[in-house]
Amino acid sequence: MDDWVEDIRRANGGSTRAIVELGRLIREAKEALGHGKWLALFKQKRPGFGLRRAEMLLKIGGNEALAKSQWFANLPHGIVVLYELSHIPADQLERLLDVGKVHQRLTRAQARTLAGRDKNDHERAFDLVKAEQRLKNLLDQEVVRWPGEQLGGFVTVVEDVLVNVKTG
Repeated sequence: MDDWVEDIRRANGGSTRAIVELGRLIREAKEALGHGKWLALFKQKRPGFGLRRAEMLLKIGGNEALAKSQWFANLPHGIVVLYELSHIPADQLERLLDVGKVHQRLTRAQARTLAGRDKNDHERAFDLVKAEQRLKNLLDQEVVRWPGEQLGGFVTVVEDVLVNVKTG
């Protein structure tokens, strides 16, 4: 684990290329160490930064478009902006780079909008899988709060909601 710490510290430079390469190195470390040891490494801030930054770099390192050297000159500088761009599928990001929508002066807000993560963007695509998971998580959290003898009431409430949804 100490070898990974030293490699990560050495790679922690400031250029866009260094940020992307650091993200790829962190991905390699996670694969080699396994999730538990990797998590401990950053919770202890051994490489000089914590888990949140490591997770952002991990996401950046996983986007193939960001890793292509042909785009480094066009990419904005900074982990936060690159993190927002990393949410865009690689093929779409390359098209955005190619037509100049992604450029060095791109702001975080602009990157968030391009990625469809702008909280004020009501036109972004509905993600059915995420919505289903959120609803399941909500129901799972709520059902454990209901006493066992009252679960019939919980089911009735859920059924009433479904009827209201179906009838508008």
